[in-house]
Amino acid sequence: LTGQWKEMFIKLYPNANVLCIEPDNFKKERRNDVLEDIRDNDYDGIIIAYSSFELIPISKEYYCEELKKELNELSNNKGKISVSQKRRKTFLREMLEKIKIQMENENSLYFDELGINTMFVDEAHNFKNVPVETKITNVLGISSTGSLKCQDMMDKVRAVQKANDGRGIVFATGTPI
Repeated sequence: LTGQWKEMFIKLYPNANVLCIEPDNFKKERRNDVLEDIRDNDYDGIIIAYSSFELIPISKEYYCEELKKELNELSNNKGKISVSQKRRKTFLREMLEKIKIQMENENSLYFDELGINTMFVDEAHNFKNVPVETKITNVLGISSTGSLKCQDMMDKVRAVQKANDGRGIVFATGTPI
């Protein structure tokens, strides 16, 4: 489908500089070259399959900054700390340690370093399972755990919004959520 999207993009914007990334072009041995190309060139559009998009990591610095920010917000809470907030603080501390260990030896370009300022996500209903913090349990459609795929998308959305004053995201779907 990425090829079809490129054809439509070029039909609408004939002079556009478009990069179309097929999964075959995003294999491990070529991935860093493609990411360098994205970072170093000024594309009007980059069309990428979900399977490839999910392979672009976010930097440990970004994750650590976000986790520390949330941890500080919980620590600065003046009221009584609930059991779920204590669990969340413990979870955040554990995640900080895991991220530091996991990504210590990685040598890669990261999503938040690519300079992406706008993201259009088609079939957005595939990313509806974002974790929701709540005390309520057993409510159909509300999950406190979510899925890794949805959390990854949410992190990338936040990275783009953070770099663009809260803007730069368009979700499209023909499926009612």
